[in-house]
Amino acid sequence: MQVTDSDGLNRFKSGFFVDNFKKHDAHQIGHPDFSASIDQRDGLLRPGHYTTCLDLVVGSRSFIGIGTTANPTLDINFLDDIDGDNIKKTGRLLTLDYEEIEFIKQPLASRLENLNPYLIVYYSGSIKLNPDSDTWTDTKFVDANVIMRTEEYDLAVREL
Repeated sequence: MQVTDSDGLNRFKSGFFVDNFKKHDAHQIGHPDFSASIDQRDGLLRPGHYTTCLDLVVGSRSFIGIGTTANPTLDINFLDDIDGDNIKKTGRLLTLDYEEIEFIKQPLASRLENLNPYLIVYYSGSIKLNPDSDTWTDTKFVDANVIMRTEEYDLAVREL
């Protein structure tokens, strides 16, 4: 910023910019770097925020590099260094730790008997997805909602 005197020389600038955060009049809200909101009632300036999703990955020391170098080429099915307490890994599934308890035991069954032996349905197939997981975010940008209620502030300024 250049402020010149009568000779055209750049003047020394000093001072304070004071804002009570009751209005956006002194803010350059159209500037791409401006990302803040004000609480007009309490006179507070709040920082802007950016919300996005988190990619939930297996907390493996070797896969994502907890305390070591990450190696994302590892097969998640065979990782055995899962970070965390009370976690059980079965294949690709992570659950809270549990114990399997036999509820009923039937040692006398000799074979399987279908209820309708003439209706046998058999499906066979396989699928390979690439990538095997996806992270999707529904991003919506909305315009600023500026509510200008400054009656109390304007009245206080007039009384000064």
